[in-house]
Amino acid sequence: MTRITTKLTTTGLGLIAVLGLSACGGSSMSPTTGPGTGPGTGPGTNPALEPNVGDATEVQAIRDSINEGLGFRENDNLFGPRNGDAVYSGRWITGLEIENQPEVNALVGEVRMLVDIGGGRNPVSGEISNLNTLQNNRAIELLTGDLDISGNIGGINRRFDSGAEFLGTVSGYFGGDTLENLQIDADVSGGWRDSIVGGDPGNVIAGRTTGTANGTPGLGLVDITNGQFRANRDSGT
Repeated sequence: MTRITTKLTTTGLGLIAVLGLSACGGSSMSPTTGPGTGPGTGPGTNPALEPNVGDATEVQAIRDSINEGLGFRENDNLFGPRNGDAVYSGRWITGLEIENQPEVNALVGEVRMLVDIGGGRNPVSGEISNLNTLQNNRAIELLTGDLDISGNIGGINRRFDSGAEFLGTVSGYFGGDTLENLQIDADVSGGWRDSIVGGDPGNVIAGRTTGTANGTPGLGLVDITNGQFRANRDSGT
């Protein structure tokens, strides 16, 4: 199936649920330094990128929307095309603990998920882009890099199979003054849900993830916790 490369350009509130990611600062990754294009939001003169997630009110709305999605009824039958692609767009948000940058305590990103519907196990692909670091609900920095989405969703209970994951490396200053890398490998759980009882079944995918994170030495130990996501099916798919 075709991998999605188009970035999500709106701030829809569909979402994602993640993590109890526990990890350690990795010694196998090397820190990077170099110029950027941002305003310099760290303690030194770093060119960290301006966040693009909005203000604290928007971040709280994202959290609320994800929690709402997780409360929707789990779905047994998918409405709409039985064969072909269905696109789901939303958000993923997770706690983030960085030993050497304690002011950063969360990540939020945009989800674009493609489900190749054909009966049985339905392959899932896509990406999480526009990842921003947070301090509670205050956005700090837009990171570079995306996470790839892979796996299958289907079966009798319409849930993700084991092996579904969000995987990739992002880079940024994380509140410091040196460019750092953070590799995330999150296992995905959850599945199709209905936002309207008795109508449009399977129009939401919501869930949680657990996994690991590995950062460059400047970050110290890294732990990703309490994550979740929600993504709404795009109209016409």
